[in-house]
Amino acid sequence: KKVRRLALRGALSSLVREKRLIVIEDFKVENLKTKEFEKQLRKFGEFDDVLLVLPEYDENLFKIARNIEYIELITPKYLNAYKCLAYNNVIFTKAALKKLQEAIK
Repeated sequence: KKVRRLALRGALSSLVREKRLIVIEDFKVENLKTKEFEKQLRKFGEFDDVLLVLPEYDENLFKIARNIEYIELITPKYLNAYKCLAYNNVIFTKAALKKLQEAIK
């Protein structure tokens, strides 16, 4: 467990150094449509692939996101070093980042 936490910390540090980690306030989609989801995501930049970390599982968002090939949604519970490094960009909501910080203390 210690080694996994250290690897995750190292991966997140690497993302921060390379300016590939983005922290946002919250991620809400007004209409539960894939186009609306993409439009909301594009507010944070143009991405070729992205890992979006949400504080808890939201069935509607996960269903919408599975239609977009360049994005994966995940909760902090399932985040690991490999997932962090497999994507060019990682977006955290503030609540998800707080949960992750509590988990890897």
